[in-house]
Amino acid sequence: MSMTRKRGFTLVELLVVIAIIGVLIALLLPAVQQAREAARRSQCSNNFKQLGLALHNYHDTNEAFPSRAQGGGGCDSWYGGVSAFVPLTPYLEQNAVYELWAPRLSGNGDCYINTEFEGSRAQIPGLLCPSDNDLRTHRELGLTNYATVVSDHWMETTGSQGEDKQPRGMFGWNSFFNIADLKDGSSNTIAIAEIIRLASEGARGDTAIINFSKPSDCSASTVWLGNKFADGLTFQPLVDKHGYSWHPGNIIYTGVTTIIPPNGPSCAREQNFWTEAMMTSNSRHPGGVQVVFADGSAQFINETIDAGNQDATPNWNGESAYGVWGALGTRSGGEIHDF
Repeated sequence: MSMTRKRGFTLVELLVVIAIIGVLIALLLPAVQQAREAARRSQCSNNFKQLGLALHNYHDTNEAFPSRAQGGGGCDSWYGGVSAFVPLTPYLEQNAVYELWAPRLSGNGDCYINTEFEGSRAQIPGLLCPSDNDLRTHRELGLTNYATVVSDHWMETTGSQGEDKQPRGMFGWNSFFNIADLKDGSSNTIAIAEIIRLASEGARGDTAIINFSKPSDCSASTVWLGNKFADGLTFQPLVDKHGYSWHPGNIIYTGVTTIIPPNGPSCAREQNFWTEAMMTSNSRHPGGVQVVFADGSAQFINETIDAGNQDATPNWNGESAYGVWGALGTRSGGEIHDF
């Protein structure tokens, strides 16, 4: 009578199989993560397309684009006014949110950030990029990952400067421009750009308080370490952060300057919400940021885009001092560029 011995796996064979499975998982995970990020980036791009469509529908109705910060009614006494996103809400299928704001815009109540006001707490889904999904701190306020482009000049950010009423970009304080005012062309002028909320104080997305005179002061090694700020700096207080509320018109919340290249630092001169500031576009997408141009086209801007002379002070007239990036933030600089 013959017996057949059943052979099992040896320990070495089992370890080899486990090692092979581990290698396959290690190879697969980056691909899965890339696929997920591609889907998130696609959704973010779709949000921009919807914002571009809303801007044009608003323009068709009002014969002008909304202002970065605008008063009116009970909002007129507030330093910054409401952001462009407030009047855009009906064009983003958010009529219920607009109805919350309408009495204040017509004279009943102010426009300060107020966590008890349902209009301040309301979250518009189309203003959130899914790649920034896990960083929704200070959630009692409605947040935003998108900001209107002011210009390539930091003195057009306060609401108190006379020049701020006629900014070099599309969106200023109580400034309402139409297509004809975009002399550089609607396809050469960025309307809205991406921003992020910081993961912790001093991380990318925060705003440092320094006495700058040129962009390179903000990106100097004593201030900026490549993806975070140096230790020992002062920053804007918790409530006054980029993207922490979608309705204020102040640039530190909902504005972008095309001065420092994408995914770089942001700096302000004072610790308040009406200060002169260089507020930089940032995203969680690798390599750059998404924007929508005034013609409604959504595009990805590489963080290595030409940003001109970072040791220069900004121009009031003519071509931007900050290269192609600066030129894309002006509406009538007269620049000829390719990107």
